[in-house]
Amino acid sequence: MRESTTYQSILAEGEAKGEIVGRVREAKALLLRAGTRRFGLPSTPVALEIESIADLSQLEALHEQLIDAPSWEQLLATRS
Repeated sequence: MRESTTYQSILAEGEAKGEIVGRVREAKALLLRAGTRRFGLPSTPVALEIESIADLSQLEALHEQLIDAPSWEQLLATRS
């Protein structure tokens, strides 16, 4: 069964999804760490909004905009 192409395909798909989930988790952690250093601890609504983001490209864009944003709220307003 392990030699089956279907099994290998399912396994590869699961590994790819796991990698993406891990990258999203790390991007959130980095955004929170850098943002906390710049703006202070995020409020609960801000932390929940960041936690709700599942798109890696959105998290990467927020991290880039962190340099110019004056606050957590202004940073997250760029998502709209």
